[in-house]
Amino acid sequence: MLSGLVFLPLTWLSLITPGAAVIMATSRIINKAATHAIAPSDPTEEEMFMAAYANGTRPMSSGILRAEQCPSCRKLINYPEALRNSPTGDWHATAGVLVLWVFALLWLLNTTAQDFFVPPLVYWSKLLCLRPEISGATLVALGNGAPDAFAMITATRAEDVPLALTTVLGSMMSVLCITGSAIVFTAEQLHSRAKSSGDSGKQMDLNFHPTFDSTSAVGLSAGILYMAVLMQTGQASVDKAVVMPVLYALYLMVLTRQPAAAVEETAENEKEAVGATPALPGLDMPTNASWLRLLPWGLAWLTYVARWILIPPSDRHWDRTRRVFSSLAPTGVILFWAKTSLGSCAALFANPASTVALLLGLLASVAIYAGSDDGPSLPFFYPALTLLAKASSILVLSVIAGELTACVETLGLVLGVARLSLGTTVMSWGNSLGDLVVGLAMVRQGQCRAAFTAVFAGPIFNCLFSAGIVLTCAAASTNSGVVMLWTDDAGRTNLRLHVAFLAVACSVLTLTLRFQQSAGNFAPFALLVLYSAFLACSLSVEQSELQS
Repeated sequence: MLSGLVFLPLTWLSLITPGAAVIMATSRIINKAATHAIAPSDPTEEEMFMAAYANGTRPMSSGILRAEQCPSCRKLINYPEALRNSPTGDWHATAGVLVLWVFALLWLLNTTAQDFFVPPLVYWSKLLCLRPEISGATLVALGNGAPDAFAMITATRAEDVPLALTTVLGSMMSVLCITGSAIVFTAEQLHSRAKSSGDSGKQMDLNFHPTFDSTSAVGLSAGILYMAVLMQTGQASVDKAVVMPVLYALYLMVLTRQPAAAVEETAENEKEAVGATPALPGLDMPTNASWLRLLPWGLAWLTYVARWILIPPSDRHWDRTRRVFSSLAPTGVILFWAKTSLGSCAALFANPASTVALLLGLLASVAIYAGSDDGPSLPFFYPALTLLAKASSILVLSVIAGELTACVETLGLVLGVARLSLGTTVMSWGNSLGDLVVGLAMVRQGQCRAAFTAVFAGPIFNCLFSAGIVLTCAAASTNSGVVMLWTDDAGRTNLRLHVAFLAVACSVLTLTLRFQQSAGNFAPFALLVLYSAFLACSLSVEQSELQS
């Protein structure tokens, strides 16, 4: 009854809010189109384009000139320079390669979070004997939300708070609508199959109502409501932003007081691995595979080897391969930090502190190899290795997210595509891919309670904890102690559209899980339609502002 009193009013309010937002967005598009029809072109940009065309040896896009003036477009790769010095003489071909590079970075971001960032968390969760509900709301959410968090931190460092918020809110919308609809549909199909086969235990596990916990839905509703409050003023001060992680802490406190689940989840994942030590992810060569399958595996193998040199394994197994990679990690991560932060590895010898750090890394590498054997018993210093894995995985994730943000901003400037549109689509889809894969795997294993909780817990982590910490740090770094959430009218309208549609998606998914008997297969379809409407409105607003 209490959940009904909470969610039904929210449903009606959230249904009205996007409608008003769509009307406002449509009027803005019409007004911008009329203004664009009578406004003259920007003479400064035209003069820059003509000057580059006259003085250069090849035609140059004015977007490249804008990108070259963007300091956040240059990281390990200088993307504007790569477009200017295209080997083919046509920057369009290089832009196409950069689009593929964006998808490669998204893949790197997600696999690093899944295979390198999450295992240390799982290790400490089992070492500290955390409850499954707490582990799901913290470790699973942290693992799935890591790509969004690092992308948001990097965008905020580049003083692009609208891109950071658009990316994280777009990912939340993708998780609620796409991942939520996929999990609901899959669970309903497996439930019907179990019911027809007469498997009462499986049927109990796959029943919506007993496995749905409204605590996470209430927590997400509170997060969206507070985000809507911030959108009214368009700015966040330190005292307002710090409330968000406090709300997340309260959500975890309430979750710890909840009784244990009535439905026992399958315990396959809790059993210790027996038999032979498995190969490290990404290193096991597929058997009887054609060269078409071996080629992408070989490319991925190179990236996994490079990351295992930087991040020691934390999967509670030990063999010769893990011993070698773990011994290389201390030296490798110091060299990687020097390359990404100092500009080159030679910079380590520029001052005594960095030189001492390199020597300590070398000594740690020798000590790890000499102080261990080829297993299978874990070395006594294994907990310290998991802490090193956590720190080095954070460094690698931040570097990948920085490259992704720089590449996306460059493509937005060069191709005339609004960077917020890229944040709503490409970056959000890539960052939420892990939520979809993990959620479907949980449902197929009969862990519907964990899957449904994860659908809400991931967005809660992004909305309250990640966004709260980032906005707090950003506001604290300014002289006024206030950070602006948008820089133009398009950013304001776009972010408000995100929050409005998030309220509707949260309400629809919550009511679907609560009243699944009457929802049937209509709810997944409704969530997909809602997401399509969200994309149409958001992209139209941003593109109309760009054309004006």
